[in-house]
Amino acid sequence: MNLWSKKEITVLPPIQLQRLILWLGLIMIAVVGLSGCNADMLHARAPVRIKDPWLRWYPETNSGELYLYLTNPGPVDETLLGAWSEAASAVEIYNALPGKQLTEVEQVSSIKLPVKSGLILLPDGPHLKLVGLSDVTPGQIIPITLKFEQAGEFSFYVEAR
Repeated sequence: MNLWSKKEITVLPPIQLQRLILWLGLIMIAVVGLSGCNADMLHARAPVRIKDPWLRWYPETNSGELYLYLTNPGPVDETLLGAWSEAASAVEIYNALPGKQLTEVEQVSSIKLPVKSGLILLPDGPHLKLVGLSDVTPGQIIPITLKFEQAGEFSFYVEAR
């Protein structure tokens, strides 16, 4: 017996057909309406992207400097408010003094990240300093968490070099 030869069609009564079409229409509207949104947009948070993080480790001072590339493709300006790591006693935000030598930096409370922009954290610009790193070896993976004003917290791992 061929199952495909038997053709049965179930016809819904008009009221059930109308309900089915209504529900399918509502589901399609919801899918199309939310397809351009991500979770950050739904929570009114700005997405921040973190790229190519690495840590320059200074064994003589038990400290390190974190460099990375931040982008803010989101709809609002963003601010890096702070950072922490379980491998360090503190993480401080620094910025190079304008017009000064590369080694002249000042501690700042935050770093602005305007909408639709990117920012490279480098030795001669803004960067993060991990103070009190203990028992770190080259190649070790260290957890870092960054805290942003709008986007909240982002955790990632970085290699000590």
